[in-house]
Amino acid sequence: MPALLASHFLAGSILTLALPLGVAIVILGWYWIVWRRGSEERVKGRQAAGDRPGRPPGAGDHPPAA
Repeated sequence: MPALLASHFLAGSILTLALPLGVAIVILGWYWIVWRRGSEERVKGRQAAGDRPGRPPGAGDHPPAA
């Protein structure tokens, strides 16, 4: 009986560590995929507006107003 109790305790301890870690990995992976998709859309939007990549938004080629 003591070995059975120890094995259940060990399984519970492993699950207590593994499940939150697995959930955190899944959430971080999802967030990374969504962030990458969003950054691609931002780059495409800037290119469609005529801005070159790496330039801040609104930094056009026209001179500043005097």
